[in-house]
Amino acid sequence: MRGGGCRCRRVETRERRAWIGGEVEAEARARLTAELDPDQLEAVCARARALCVLAGAGSGKTRVLTRRVAWLSGVEGIAAERILAVSFTNEAVAEMRERLGELLGAEAAADVECATFHASAWRLCVRPYRRYFPRAVTVIYSADDSLAVGRRAAAAAGASIGAREALRRIGLAKARLMTPAELEESGGLDAQAAAVWRRYRAELRAAAALDFEDLIAAAVWLLEEHAEVREAVRGRFAAVLVDEFQDASPAQRRLVELVAAAGSLTVVGDDDQQLYGWRGGDAAALLEFAASSRRVVLGRNYRSAEAIVWAAARLIAHNPDRPAKALRAQRDGGRVEVRRFADHAAEAAGAAAWAAERLAAAGGESGGELCVLARTGRYLQRLEEALLAAGVEYVVSGRRRLGEYAEVRDVVALLAGARYPYHREALRRAAARVRGLGPRTLEAVFERADGAGVAPGVLLEEPRRLSGLRDRERAAAAELGRRVAAVRARAAGGLGGAVGEAIRRSGWAAELAEGEEGEEAERRRERLAALAALAARLERGGESDLEGLLARLALGGDGEARAAEVMTLSTVHAAKGREWERVWLGGAVEGELPHRRAREGGAAALAAERSVAYVAMTRARAELVISAPERVGGREMRPSRFLGEAGLSSW
Repeated sequence: MRGGGCRCRRVETRERRAWIGGEVEAEARARLTAELDPDQLEAVCARARALCVLAGAGSGKTRVLTRRVAWLSGVEGIAAERILAVSFTNEAVAEMRERLGELLGAEAAADVECATFHASAWRLCVRPYRRYFPRAVTVIYSADDSLAVGRRAAAAAGASIGAREALRRIGLAKARLMTPAELEESGGLDAQAAAVWRRYRAELRAAAALDFEDLIAAAVWLLEEHAEVREAVRGRFAAVLVDEFQDASPAQRRLVELVAAAGSLTVVGDDDQQLYGWRGGDAAALLEFAASSRRVVLGRNYRSAEAIVWAAARLIAHNPDRPAKALRAQRDGGRVEVRRFADHAAEAAGAAAWAAERLAAAGGESGGELCVLARTGRYLQRLEEALLAAGVEYVVSGRRRLGEYAEVRDVVALLAGARYPYHREALRRAAARVRGLGPRTLEAVFERADGAGVAPGVLLEEPRRLSGLRDRERAAAAELGRRVAAVRARAAGGLGGAVGEAIRRSGWAAELAEGEEGEEAERRRERLAALAALAARLERGGESDLEGLLARLALGGDGEARAAEVMTLSTVHAAKGREWERVWLGGAVEGELPHRRAREGGAAALAAERSVAYVAMTRARAELVISAPERVGGREMRPSRFLGEAGLSSW
C-alpha cells in the first residue's frame, strides 16, 4: 500500500508538471504571437532547419528576429545560452538585447549570445583558442594603432600608395578571405598594398596582435583548420540567427556556415537594402539561401506613410534581376516633396530653415524626430555649417566613439601597456605623456628588448638593463615603466581601480583639476567618467580582466549615448536601421546620388546606388524632403535620375 501510494504521487506530480508546463507554454505562445501579422507570425513560429526572412523596409524585422529567439527558447525549449544572434552594428545588438530582456527576462536574455560579427569572432573563437596561433593573440589593435603600423609598413616597403589606401585595400581583401599573394596577383596598387600587408602582418604578429579586420578571417581559419575548435563551437549552438544578411561579406558568410552547420539557421535580410556590396556584401547570396530554405516575405511597411512607401517602391522596382515583391504601406497620408536650389549653399540654408521651422512650430517636432541625410560625409559638411549658422542644435551620427577621443586614448594606452607588454603602439602613446621620453629613446628601448628576447614592457620596468641610454633617458623610461606597473598592480583588484589609476598616472586627472575651466574641459571630464562607468558596468557583469574592457573599446561597444532631443545629421550608411518622423535628403544630383563612381561600375553599381536612395527614403515616417542644387562647387549639376524613377519629377 505504501509503495502504491508513492507511485500514485509520482504519477500525479508528473501529470501536474505536464499541465503546468502546458500552461506556461500556452502563455508564452500567446505573448510571443500577440500583434503579429500573418507573415510575421509564420516567420516567428516556423519549424525549419533553414529559414530565410525577406524583410522589407519598416516591416518589423527586429520584432520578428527577437520574438523568434524568444520562441525558440520559450516554446521550442532551446536553452538561451545555445542561441546565437548576430547583427552588424553595436546599436542593433543593443536594441536586440533590450527587446530580448522584455521578452525573456533579464537573466535569460543575458544568456543569449547576442553580438556583432566581429565580437562573436573574438568571443567564440579567437579569445578562447588563441593558443592555436603562431603567437598567442592577446590584443586587438585600434584603428589608430593599425594606421601607425601601416605607415611604418608602407615606408619600409617603399610603396607609393598611402597607408590609409593600402589598409583599405587590405581590409577588403581580408573580407574576401584573400592572402597577400592573391592580392598581389591583381597588380597595380593592389600589388603595392600586398607588399605593405606582408610587413604590416609581421609587425602585428610580433606584438601578438590582430586588427579589427583580422577577426573574422582568424575565426574562419581556426574553424577550418582545427577540428576540435570547429566541433566545440558548433556544439555550443542549436540555433543561429543572422540579421542584415544581404550585407555579409564572404568571410562573414563563411563564418556563419561553419558555426551553424550543426543547428538551425535563420537569416534575415532585404536584397533591396544592400549597402555594402563594395566590401563583399552580396544580395544574390541572400536570394540563393532563400531558394534553398523555407522563405517568408514580410511585405507590410509599418514605418512610413503611404506617399513615402509609394515613391520608394517605384524607385527600387527599377533594379534589375529583382524578385517580384510588393511593399504595402500600413499608414495613410504622408508627404514627399522635391525642392530645387540655385546652389549647394542655398540648399544648406534651406535645410537649416526647414529644421528651424519644424522645431519652432506650435506643437512642433522634437529635435530627435528630425534628420538630415546625405550620400557622403563631405556633402554633409556644408549642411552642417548652415545649421551652425542658424543655431540649430544637432548631433552627427557615427562621428566618434568614446575610445577615439585623445584623453581616453591616453588612458587606454596605459591600460593596454599594463595588460599587454608587447603592445608597442600602446607604449608609444603612453610615452608621449612622459616628459623627456621621445620616440628615439623609446625605439632604443624596443631594440634592446628585441635583442634580449623580452617584451618591451618588461624591459621598461627594469631600467638597470637599459645600458647605453643617458641618465635622463633612462629615468624617463623608468617613469613609464612605473606608470605601467602601477596600473597593472591596481588591475589585480578590479577594473575600476585600474581605470582610476590610469587616469591619474596619465596626467589627465591633474591637468583637468588644475587647468582652465571651459566647455571642452568639462567634456573631457565627462568622457573619462564615461570610461570609468564602462569599467564599473563590466565589473558588475563579472568581467575582471583588463582584456574584456580593452576588447569592448576596440570592438566599438563604447558608443556615447545619443541625445534623444537633438536633430541628427547622418550619411545614409550610418542611418541604416534607424528612423525619424521627418527626413531631409540632400544632394539628389547626378554624381552625388547616384555617386560618380556608379558611372564606372555599370548596371550593378547603379543598382547599388539605387538601394542607397531607397534606404534613405524609407528612414522617414511622415515627411520626406529631397533637395537638388543646380550647382555644386561651381559645377552645373543635373537632378538625380532617381527622382524620375520614383515618380517625383521628370529627369
